[in-house]
Amino acid sequence: MSYPAQEYSDAFLNHRQPLLELLEKIPDDQSHFTIYNGGLSLVNQINQLLGFDNSVLEALTQQTQPAPNYTALSNALAHLKINTPQIAELLAALPKTNLDANLTIEGETRKIYQWLDFVREHEIHHKGQLWMAARMLKIEPPYYIKMES
Repeated sequence: MSYPAQEYSDAFLNHRQPLLELLEKIPDDQSHFTIYNGGLSLVNQINQLLGFDNSVLEALTQQTQPAPNYTALSNALAHLKINTPQIAELLAALPKTNLDANLTIEGETRKIYQWLDFVREHEIHHKGQLWMAARMLKIEPPYYIKMES
């Protein structure tokens, strides 16, 4: 069951803002750092999040988004900063009837609110990995969530 669109937007920003703060602290020369052998590099984790962002933007706007493939963390971060307010505004503007509608992405059909929950959960998963990477790099991450009032 969905909840009001503004709550999806707020929840998205509550997680995205600390992520942006953390990425500001990581130098570009660490773009390809991984927390385990064979794991995604920091920049590739952000490329993955951008890919999910693009899926949301494409689904909500019906406009094709370019596939991200950054090699420098600073460039991926710049793109993430552009996507963040766009997605927050789109989420806040969704009428309830849209949230309960079916949406098919890559052959799988779910309710729109279920896709939004899935995207947020995916971001939280990668955010945890990025928090660990920062600590391994001796970078103190911000508090993991920012509750806006």
